[in-house]
Formats: sequence, structure tokens, C-alpha cells
Amino acid sequence: MAAHPPAVVVGLCAHGLAVARSLGRNGVQVHALEANDTLPGTATRHAVLHSARDVNGAGLIDALLELRPRLGNRAGSPVLFLTNDNMVSVVADAWPRLADHYRLSWSHCRETISALVLKSSLRAHCHRAGLPYPRTWQLEHPGAAAELAPQLSFPVIAKPVRPLRGFKVRVLRSRTDVERLAREFPAEFPVLVQDWIPGDESRLSFCALYLDRGRVVARFDGRKLRERPMGHTTVAEPAPDPAAFDAALRFFEGLELSGPVSLELKRDPGGMPWVIEPTVGRTDFWLGCCIANGVDLPYLEYRHQAGLALPRTRQRHRYVWVNAERDPLSLLWYAGQVTRRVVSQRPVALLYWARDDIKPCLRSLRLAFDGLSSRVAHRRHRLWKSLTARARRTNLYRRRFTAFLTALITSSAASALEQDSQRMESRPLTDRVPAAEKSVVKREAAR
Repeated sequence: MAAHPPAVVVGLCAHGLAVARSLGRNGVQVHALEANDTLPGTATRHAVLHSARDVNGAGLIDALLELRPRLGNRAGSPVLFLTNDNMVSVVADAWPRLADHYRLSWSHCRETISALVLKSSLRAHCHRAGLPYPRTWQLEHPGAAAELAPQLSFPVIAKPVRPLRGFKVRVLRSRTDVERLAREFPAEFPVLVQDWIPGDESRLSFCALYLDRGRVVARFDGRKLRERPMGHTTVAEPAPDPAAFDAALRFFEGLELSGPVSLELKRDPGGMPWVIEPTVGRTDFWLGCCIANGVDLPYLEYRHQAGLALPRTRQRHRYVWVNAERDPLSLLWYAGQVTRRVVSQRPVALLYWARDDIKPCLRSLRLAFDGLSSRVAHRRHRLWKSLTARARRTNLYRRRFTAFLTALITSSAASALEQDSQRMESRPLTDRVPAAEKSVVKREAAR
């Protein structure tokens, strides 16, 4: 039996952990590159961990080249899996250095992938595809914010053109918010400013696809139930959506893409789906929702790149996916929605929990407890400092008040003495003679 190639997963955040578990459970030898060995995902039993100095910048290429000799050549080049947009951009630009060492599902279309990662290209692409896209302005530098603000109809949203910046998306409700954004995030420019599509996160839907030179190999439709903060999905569920699938087909038509892609849309109050953004070159953070409901995109990608027969996929509608790491209240929120019958009750697929791989969950709980303890200690310290400062201010005010009263009493006493002295001096001499002396004077006068 021929040996199958290993897989290399870059990044073991919760997203990378989902990829590693998917492959490891299907018998694939998984190696993972990660710069932060404290992440819960690094405790997984489904991957061999390799440390790297950098997995999000140019150092990633050197790390991959250093790792390659350790993986051997018996089964051929490893299949490469990336987990965020920075990695996609870095690998797309440097692929000629890696081409002889790794397999990448979208290597033949990397120029198109690289362009779609930058949000600045989306308006023109949606126009060509005939898809609704919000009115958009691009601010090249912070100084342009004050010039654009008078032209906007608020609210609007802002998001950086380049991936993984200081913020993902912000709602701007006034000219002041626009100018504040420019002051707080000057290094994140250029920034896109877009019209706000009315509605909450329940109007957000997505369609994930696996493509082979434009041909759809697998599909998963879903919708978001909750985002905390905006732009970060914390509760998602499977939901058949022919309109989202049609929009995804139109968006990616003619691009001849391969590998995992997805399209996120938002319906306005009239039901019109507007394009929010695509994901290309990697799966999305809510990958666990797809896997739990029968569409195992990483394993499908692995077999496609290894030249093996493709597994059959069929979307189920069983689990709701919950990211309680970013949004600790998401479970309680979902339970409340079920109680009020806003959503149907489904079993929950949690971010880190897995009966066959419990260590990442235990580490995540420990990190959460340590973080909570640290926040509590920090708040206690802040409270103590606040009380101490308040006591100092109180003592200062008390000293000032005491000094004021002392000065007031002293001044009043001095004024009273001065007035008494003036009255004594103004009285007639006879009035100032003591009574005894007055009687002597009277007797002398009688003689």
C-alpha cells in the first residue's frame, strides 16, 4: 500500500486545531507550525508541533523551508493548509520558493487569490458579476477622514484593506467617529468605508465551497446567529440557502479557482442579499460548523491534493457551532434563544471540546481561569488605588477645610478685638473712669 503524504497546518489557533483534528481523525500524519506554544490548540494529540519564530509574516517561508527536510520524501510533498489571510498573502507571493517542497490547492491561481484577499478589489469584481455591493470609499491616509466625513450618510462601517490589522470592522455613527478612527488607528490605513446594510447578525448568511478549477466539488450553506464583537462569528448554524449558493456561483464564476472559498452575504430589510466579503485560499474560522454537519472540507482538500478518491459529502442540519472562547456568554444566549423558540434546539459543537482530544479544552479552561483571576486582581488593584487616591483627596480637602475654618475663626476674633478697641477709644473720658474713682470725684465736688 502506497504511503500517503503528510499534511502541514500553519497556525494552531482554534481554526487550525479544527483542521488538524479533521485530518488526524482520518489517519493523516499532521505536522503543525506555531509561534505561540501556549495556545490551547498546541496540546492536541492530532498533530506534531513544530515551533517557528513567525507564522504570519515573511518568516513563514523560511520556517516552511526549514521544516521540509524533517518530514522526509517517502510519501511525496506535504499538503499545505493555511489559516488566516496574512499567511495566504505571504505564501502566494513566495510560492516559487515553496513549489518544489509542498502541495497547495490553489497554487495555479495564486495571483487571483492574492488580489481577492485585498478588500479594495471587491467593488469592481461585484460589479462585473452583477452582485449588489455597498457603496464604498477608500481612505488612503488618516488625513482623508475629515475630508470624506461630510459626504457620508451615517451609520457606515469601516474595515482595513489589508488583513489582520488592529481592528476588523467598526460601525461609525457620526463624523466624530470617523475622525476618532483616524486618530486611534493611523497605522491601519488604507481603510474602506461602506454604507451600512440595516439589520442585525441574524441577516448574515454564508456559502462555503470547495472548487476544482471552478467546478463545485462540495458545498455548505449556513447562517450566523451571533457576532461578538462585530465581524467575529460566535454562533452559527447550518441553513440551506439557494440564494447564497447562487450568489457564490456568480461571484467565483470564470475565475478558475481551486481550493476552499466562501462568500458572506447580508440581507437588507427587503430580502436583497448584499456581498460582504469572500474568503479565499483557506477555510473560515467557523469551519467546525461545516465539519460537525457532514462537510469535512480539510479532509476533502487533502485527498484532492494527494490524488486520492474524493469522499462523498452531504450537508446535515444537526449541530449549532459555538465559539465560547471569544464570547463566553454565547452558550447562555443560545439557550435563551431556544427557550424563546427563536431558533430550533440542536446539539452544540464547541470550539475546543472533543472527547478524543480533551487537552486543548482543559488548557483553554485554565487560560480562561488565569485570565479571569488576572482581571479580578487587576480590578482589585485598581479599586485599591482608587480608594487610596480618594482618601488622599479627602484628607487634602479636610486639611484645606480645617485651615479655612482656623483662618476664619482667627480673622473673626481679631476683627472683634479691633472693634472693641475702637469703641473704647471713642468713649468720653468720664465713661472710662472706674466706679470707685467716680464716687471720690463726687465727694470732692460736694466739699
